[in-house]
Amino acid sequence: MGAPEREVAAGIAVDWTRCRGRGICHELLAARMSADPWGFAIIDDAGPLRADELDDARQAQRQCPLAAFIVTGSAGWL
Repeated sequence: MGAPEREVAAGIAVDWTRCRGRGICHELLAARMSADPWGFAIIDDAGPLRADELDDARQAQRQCPLAAFIVTGSAGWL
């Protein structure tokens, strides 16, 4: 049995006033997010990120063309 997944002090959020449904975030974080029929992200699991998800979350934040995807908490924008 492997070590338990470590959670980090970070979460994810979407600024719906900026989001245009490009899909980068839910492609990178498919275990946490899905898309509605129009391609807009749906956060299925808003709990704390696991350590192994943090790099993908940061990448989604950097690549979001309208800065709508946000990594919250102390791990954001590192």
